Amino acid sequence: YNPEPATAGEIAAGFDNNDLFEYAEFLNISNDPVALIGMVFVDGVEFDFNESPVMLLSPGERVLLVKNQAAFEHRYGDAFAHRVIGEFGNDTNLRNSGEQLVLQSFGGSPLRDFTYDDNAPWPTDADGHGFSLVLIHPTSNPDHDDPASWRASTTVGGNPGTSDAVTFTGDPNVDGDGDGIPALLEHSLGTLDSF
Repeated sequence: YNPEPATAGEIAAGFDNNDLFEYAEFLNISNDPVALIGMVFVDGVEFDFNESPVMLLSPGERVLLVKNQAAFEHRYGDAFAHRVIGEFGNDTNLRNSGEQLVLQSFGGSPLRDFTYDDNAPWPTDADGHGFSLVLIHPTSNPDHDDPASWRASTTVGGNPGTSDAVTFTGDPNVDGDGDGIPALLEHSLGTLDSF
């Protein structure tokens, strides 16, 4: 929601505003295809999924909605261009100070309605330091309103169109912080096993 500033090369290419590099990623966490037809953002960014070239999202498939596709491809390359389903409408963008996002399904019922923020306990590395805001366990359908459900991406710029999963390393049975929860379980919960 607040990408790192544009580089000299990006500025020279005409992409002088860091907001141009914003993106939102959608992942189908179900075991069935999901129809995108009729979905629409009604708060926050604007986008009508009926304008998307992708109408069906397969299980485990990811797609991207971007602020500016040319800026996105300049920064990230065109390897994931086929995952971009459109640009935010009416010159909207993700507010750097946080905001409510509401995505409605066909018929008007909310699919997602949550508010992100740029202040702790939300991951502050996502606020202008180049990291994206990532759900810790997206396939568990976590509470998007809970800052504990989110973390900063593993790399600057995030990993649009791919998993940002963190690989566990170390002894799975160690309890470094003495809380009775072994390191592997802490990792799977997205918590830290250190003081």
